[in-house]
Amino acid sequence: MALAKNIFGGLISVVVLLIIAAGIFLYFNFGGIAKTLTERIATNALGVKVNISTMDISLEKRTVVVNNLRIANPPGYDGAHAMTAEKIIIGLNTASKQMIDFNDINVVGSVVNLEVTPNGTNLTDLKELAMQKKQKEAVGSEAIRVIVRKMGIG
Repeated sequence: MALAKNIFGGLISVVVLLIIAAGIFLYFNFGGIAKTLTERIATNALGVKVNISTMDISLEKRTVVVNNLRIANPPGYDGAHAMTAEKIIIGLNTASKQMIDFNDINVVGSVVNLEVTPNGTNLTDLKELAMQKKQKEAVGSEAIRVIVRKMGIG
């Protein structure tokens, strides 16, 4: 009986240590995890590859800083990117399942590469790709209300 208590106590200690280690890992790697998830969601939403160099998240300040955002061109265009931004600084007021309220969004070093062909533009095609994705994924999902109180693009 005493041996069983010791083994059980040892297992509980190991589980607690694993939970603490996982918490520390998530705390120090939260930006990297969020970056990977954001790239995947944005790529799926736009229908073109989206890359982010780094993402820094401050839960205390409720800010996110995205560094070196790159949005690829749709197929059939010459340039590698339709849009790029050196830095995006996002301040969050509140977030819930139904609504995201941004205090401010500041985009620094943005470049929009407009390519015109006889069939249209890369930006129009990018918008159409995004709309097709939105319609396919909207079935059965709830709409999220987004508020942006202030936005700067430079």
